[in-house]
Amino acid sequence: MMGAQYILQIRTEKDRVYEQPLRDGAISIGRQPDNDVVLDHASVSGHHLRIETAPPGAGAPFMVVDLGSRGGTLLRGQRLAAHTPVPLLPEAPLTIGPYALRLVPHPRERPTIAAPHALSPQTSSSSSSSSSPVSQWLWMLAAAGFTLALISLLLNVVLIAKLGRVASVGREIVTEMEGAFDDLNSEGITLDVEISQSIPISVSVPIDEVFNVDVEDNVTIDKVVQTEVTIPVVNRSVLIDIPIRATLPLDEIVPVHFQETIRFNEEIPVELSVPIHLDPEALGLGPLMEKIQGWMAQLRDVF
Repeated sequence: MMGAQYILQIRTEKDRVYEQPLRDGAISIGRQPDNDVVLDHASVSGHHLRIETAPPGAGAPFMVVDLGSRGGTLLRGQRLAAHTPVPLLPEAPLTIGPYALRLVPHPRERPTIAAPHALSPQTSSSSSSSSSPVSQWLWMLAAAGFTLALISLLLNVVLIAKLGRVASVGREIVTEMEGAFDDLNSEGITLDVEISQSIPISVSVPIDEVFNVDVEDNVTIDKVVQTEVTIPVVNRSVLIDIPIRATLPLDEIVPVHFQETIRFNEEIPVELSVPIHLDPEALGLGPLMEKIQGWMAQLRDVF
């Protein structure tokens, strides 16, 4: 197997070296936890690059492919084109943000050297059957000192482990904060402002229109009509009261001239969400953001 003959050495910005055995096929490197090699740094993309077995005739055991990363990948100081396989030779320097990677041959297994057997102490025929009280006290003091030294060693081991855990958590916090500040510098802040209030509206609307109104009703007439009647015999006119009682159906279209000013006094409720984008540069926060990034760098040096 070609992959078993090589390992990938990863050197961090703290000069710590980690080794990842390579296998036939491909391994992915990036910031997301689903990668084969996870590099948790703000300058590393979620899926940054892939190292895969080279095809026959490639002239190198592996190929390296940048997966369109934001920070880019440097091979011998030259940035790789995105999604373009490039031969990766052993010892060729590969750079991702603060990490230095290189392909090295797998070390040969070293022979195991057996520890020499402990020699059994020979008993002297002239040793006394019982020790003196001074010797017993010396042995007790030596045992007590050894016990105290062992307890102190265990406490130091526990303390170092705790401090290592604190340093690891501190590095994770600083990395997340650096990523958040990088996103803030590049993208700014977008806030959704919720508005809920009532808007008073007072308006006067003049109306001067003629409307056709369809009138359909029954009109009742109940009145006495006085009329003058001439009597031919005597040739005289006489006033006569004629009672009129009737119900007349009415179905007409009547034009109505409407001329009036209508006034409205209302409060209209308004509820909406308004996105507001804040640019740190436009707000004059550039120097402050640079100071905060400097503080983050100092914290990273501490951890």
